[in-house]
Amino acid sequence: MNKEITIIVPTYKPQAYIYECLNSILSQTIHKDRFELIIVLNGCDEPYRNMIEQYLSQNDSLQARLIQTDVPGVSNARNIGIEHARGENICFIDDDDWVSPMYLEALLTARHGNDSITVSTVKDYDEERNTFHEDYITRTYNRFVACGKASLLGGRSFLSSSCCKMIPRDMIGRHRFSPEFKIGEDSLFMASITDRMKTIILADAGAVYFRRERNVSASRSRLSRAFLVKNMVNTWMAYVKIYLSNISGYNLPFFMTRLVAVTISHVNNIFTASKKQ
Repeated sequence: MNKEITIIVPTYKPQAYIYECLNSILSQTIHKDRFELIIVLNGCDEPYRNMIEQYLSQNDSLQARLIQTDVPGVSNARNIGIEHARGENICFIDDDDWVSPMYLEALLTARHGNDSITVSTVKDYDEERNTFHEDYITRTYNRFVACGKASLLGGRSFLSSSCCKMIPRDMIGRHRFSPEFKIGEDSLFMASITDRMKTIILADAGAVYFRRERNVSASRSRLSRAFLVKNMVNTWMAYVKIYLSNISGYNLPFFMTRLVAVTISHVNNIFTASKKQ
């Protein structure tokens, strides 16, 4: 039986925070018959499989499936989730994040056809300080919330992440995440589905995606300059390849902004790596 939404949660060696994520899904205000949950345990098995299975058995009102693969990587895990999805729409939630109780209800209420994605606002959680704050997606949301929608160019910040949104499965089609990219794979995936995307619809403020902060800058500063330069060039080529695959369907100014964003982020990371060496 098809569902209105498939929630895909990729996880690798999950810690206690995954229960906060799953509890937030369990607490959704819409009836549980309207959505399904797919958890993809990737690159590991026990004792994590047993932990998750116990949780699901204790909360069997969730219509959930657990899929295990020995192949690691969030992109591969999300692709597996897409292949098994039966929902008309897809929501990606990372295992260390969580969502507000009205998240799915607000996204569904705002939904506007298969040529639009529906996005939520975001709050970043600083675990060390136990505080919440805005990020670039929150600021973009606040800029467009009054009119309730944004264009691809105006709302391009929303397309840097596959989370905090609901995507029609028909829009995804045969597009998938690129497992060979460890940086920027979300942006590449979101760019690839814009050939079928006309509008970005903003959900009511009751839909909140809570993102747990991680020290990404520290981890990336340990990457070598050679890796970062190679990754930048490969990412440029990937965007160009996507665009050339359907020139009439893709928005050239949007793809140009992606190339600029890739250059700026990688140059900043290269500069940071240089100072560390």
